[in-house]
Amino acid sequence: MAIPDGWPCALLPAQPPSVADREGGPAASDLLPQVIAVAPRGPIWGTDEVSDGSGASPVMRKVWTALAGWLSDYYKAAFEAAIQTFPSAITYSLDDWEAEYGLPDPCTSPASGDTGRINAVRARYGAQGGASPAYFICLAASVGFDITITEPSDFICGVSECGGDDTVVAANMHHEWIVHLINLGDIWFYAGEGIVGETPLGGFVVATDLECILRRVAPLHTTLIFDYSGVA
Repeated sequence: MAIPDGWPCALLPAQPPSVADREGGPAASDLLPQVIAVAPRGPIWGTDEVSDGSGASPVMRKVWTALAGWLSDYYKAAFEAAIQTFPSAITYSLDDWEAEYGLPDPCTSPASGDTGRINAVRARYGAQGGASPAYFICLAASVGFDITITEPSDFICGVSECGGDDTVVAANMHHEWIVHLINLGDIWFYAGEGIVGETPLGGFVVATDLECILRRVAPLHTTLIFDYSGVA
């Protein structure tokens, strides 16, 4: 599912809205004409009615340019503060967002760094609840995993076919469902890079964060099984 990490499931398959704005990071040269346009007029100021700075005296042009530079920094700071209201644009407000949602929690992996922390916030922000396979697939996509889900049917004598899709399960596993992982990066031990006792010689990293998130929201009457055969 090609969606950005952390994008709310309720809005699929929409793309995150762009918060780009020309005034979000204007250059001083872009603001200079606007500054000069409201500057005092007259010979002593060396300004003209064209407002492009060409008529300003060298000294006053430096003054207006410096003022335009300050305004440029102000616009950038104000814009960055404004976009902190969007989980998809979090920068310095990450600690505040985590405090709001009770993060990091046991499902947040410290190894994922700030990217993982931001994805956890986005996933919590966009999680609106659900019990359908589509919801869990989307929830996994919001933290960067592609999965499929199957719900095996019980094997019933006289109804099911041998070799068919129905599965023989234990009596207490009537409500089991299987999460098949599609995209999980391989891990290999490289001399000078791997850590003895930690980095495996070959294989894959168990998606502990995904397992934690899905187990936390899975219905209590269900049994959740993770299938890594597709990425092993």
